Amino acid sequence: MAYYIALLHRAESGGYGVSLPDFPGCISFGDSVEEALTNAAEALSLHTSDEPVEVLPAARTLEEIAADPDWADSMDGALIAQLPYWREHGKARPMNVTFDAGLRAQIQEAAKRRGMSNSAFLALAARKEISAAG
Repeated sequence: MAYYIALLHRAESGGYGVSLPDFPGCISFGDSVEEALTNAAEALSLHTSDEPVEVLPAARTLEEIAADPDWADSMDGALIAQLPYWREHGKARPMNVTFDAGLRAQIQEAAKRRGMSNSAFLALAARKEISAAG
């Protein structure tokens, strides 16, 4: 697993914009810091979905990003977070799971609101839980 630096800026209209210096063009937004980081993790997953694992950039340190003239000014006033990210090697494999009908409906609705497939949503939720458990 790699930890990429995320820069969060408070928007004048509220909420937070997120940029990932190691992935130029990969940006996200959320109404809260937590939502912004969750959305950034999803954006990063989508941004890199077609890239082979071997070509993903190495995560730079905060000091390396601060020394990068393209990003130094963006750090002023930014909240800085480390965004955990990992990609598995190999192809996706099916897995049969069973949920209570009510939970299943909540999963489907949450995935739909985010524009994600049920599988992508469940994988994101599992990664968050695994990461939180350390």
